[in-house]
Amino acid sequence: MTIDVREEGRRALEEEFFARLNFELKEKLLAEMSRKEAIQELSVASGIKNEKVLGILLDAQITPATLQALSLVPLVRVAWADGEIDGKEQEAVLKAAADLGIDTNHPGYDALKSWLTEAPSDTLFNTWRIYLRELGMTMDKDDFAQVRTEILERAERIAQSAGGFLGLGSKISAAERSELDKIDEAFEIMH
Repeated sequence: MTIDVREEGRRALEEEFFARLNFELKEKLLAEMSRKEAIQELSVASGIKNEKVLGILLDAQITPATLQALSLVPLVRVAWADGEIDGKEQEAVLKAAADLGIDTNHPGYDALKSWLTEAPSDTLFNTWRIYLRELGMTMDKDDFAQVRTEILERAERIAQSAGGFLGLGSKISAAERSELDKIDEAFEIMH
C-alpha cells in the first residue's frame, strides 16, 4: 500500500479547515446566545421589551449593572455644554450620582467617570433618548412626569453649579440652556 503524501496533506488541511470552521461557528453561536441572555437580563432590569432598543442599549455598553448610570447622561451633557467641565460641575454630577446610589463601588461609576473625563459622543445622548422613549411607553403618565421633573431639576442644578461672574448675571450659559432645552424636548415626544 502506497502512501500518497499529497492526499494525506490534503486531508489534514481539510480537517484543519473544518475544525477551524466548526470552532468559529461554535464561538459565533455562543456569542449570539450570550447576547440573547444579556438582552433578556437587560429587559428584566429595565422593564423594556423591545429587543431592538435593548440591542441598542447593549451595543452602547449598557448592562443591567450600568443601566442606572444612563440616567446621568443628561447631566453629563449639560456639564460638557461649554466644551469643558469645571470642578464645580464635576462635583455636582458626582453628588447627583451619589444621591442615586452610584458611588465608587457601583458598576456604573466607571462609565460615569469616563464620561466626566472625556465628552461622550452624541450617540450616548441619542441612546439615552431611545431609552427614555421606551421608558415613557412602559411607565404610568404621572410617574413619567415625575422622572422628567427630577431629571430636569438635576440638570439645571448642574448648569447653575458654575457660571455667572462675581454672582452677577445668569449662572446658566446659552450652551447649557440649549442642552436643557434638548433634554426637555426629549420628554415632549413621549406624552
